[in-house]
Amino acid sequence: MKTVDVRIRIGAFVAAVSAMLFVGVLPTGASVEAHGSSTNPPSRYYTCRFLEPENPNCAAAWSSNSQALYDWNEVNIGDVNGQHRARIPDGQLCSAGRSKYAAFDVANSEWPATDVSSGPFTMTYTATAPHATAYFKLYLTNSDYNPNQPLAWDDLSLVYDSGSIARQSSYAFNMNLPERSGRHILYLVWQRSDSPEAFYACNDVNFGGTQHASADDCSADDCSADDCSADDCSADDRSADDRSANDRSANDRSADDCSRRRPRAA
Repeated sequence: MKTVDVRIRIGAFVAAVSAMLFVGVLPTGASVEAHGSSTNPPSRYYTCRFLEPENPNCAAAWSSNSQALYDWNEVNIGDVNGQHRARIPDGQLCSAGRSKYAAFDVANSEWPATDVSSGPFTMTYTATAPHATAYFKLYLTNSDYNPNQPLAWDDLSLVYDSGSIARQSSYAFNMNLPERSGRHILYLVWQRSDSPEAFYACNDVNFGGTQHASADDCSADDCSADDCSADDCSADDRSADDRSANDRSANDRSADDCSRRRPRAA
């Protein structure tokens, strides 16, 4: 009887684990769906995960919810279907209204920013799981934007609309940035055409200032534990075939895998 009981328990355990894997219940640090993020300029989530985890705002985000950093490429709403403004309240644009990413809504001048200039500019986006695209829309904060105030929809002006795009693993958007000075945010909306799902990203830029995080410092998809440096890794180095959804993504690695990992507590 004891042998039968043990077998029954083992069988039940295996069935439970299989069910968890089937529905996508994974351990902390992993992600079922990995979709993408802007890499030039790098989004707040990408920057805090890979480039400048010691930044005060990034360190606070790690402390608030480390899983949000492992899921840096999952800032989404699954059923928004283009109703972005109706679904995302003012002050919560960077988190897409999701409490998981609330730390990224903090409004101050401490976020690492990429140096840019008015005029021609190319933004890059890496899709860790490519999807058919209805549009990428990029918005730039208005000239009177105050980085110490919560970001609102009325703070934004459209500067680029890609229109529909076939499924790709990486994207480059050529645009002209209007005249600005000081710190601003490039806000990205990626609406899928094969689903009502959309993705969002806050990208901090500085017109005429000192550059912090570099767009090509480290590619989340192709950096090993030993080569995650600005010289070795470029977000644009890999071909579209290499950047498929089956690649080894950053979410499959622990925080200790990358040399630019989360700072340890003292």
